[in-house]
Amino acid sequence: MSIDYFLTFENQIHNFLFGLLILTFLLHRKDDSFLSTIVVLCLISFMGIAVSPSLLEVSSKPHILSKLAWHGSHALIVLFGIGLLQLLHEQRQITIGIYGKVVIHAYAIIIILHCIRFMVKAVIGLQSTIFRDIYQYGIFGINIFVVVIGLVGLFAITFQKIILINQSNIEVKTWSDKPTD
Repeated sequence: MSIDYFLTFENQIHNFLFGLLILTFLLHRKDDSFLSTIVVLCLISFMGIAVSPSLLEVSSKPHILSKLAWHGSHALIVLFGIGLLQLLHEQRQITIGIYGKVVIHAYAIIIILHCIRFMVKAVIGLQSTIFRDIYQYGIFGINIFVVVIGLVGLFAITFQKIILINQSNIEVKTWSDKPTD
């Protein structure tokens, strides 16, 4: 697969994340860890899309610093996302939810993939297709996973809310309730 495909896919992931953010505002309407996580994901996705074209141009050069620019910049953006997510939760005094924890772990794996790919390609000088494929498909898969888990989480929250609304509308009669004549 070419890098153009992944940049296009990166744009699609951003669109899905933005759609997830809008759905979260419309369906969830609660300022909590889930919403904070979606906001950070959208911000990080936007930052990645904004810098990728210029980084791609720089990284096409054969120098080690050009490879460091690509992998280092993306790893720092993701690290910034992890830090921002934790900071938002600390400042608002809310606990990081399951989705936030999943995103933090997924982003940590992305950072590791960037570091390994840089080490293999630039430091060791190995041009292995195995490591390239692990890197490309790994980041591709993690991004899909994060969006799908976000959608599942949003639907679970919405479904739970529907159940609670339905339960509050049902009158429960007990044995002590006698019909009035």
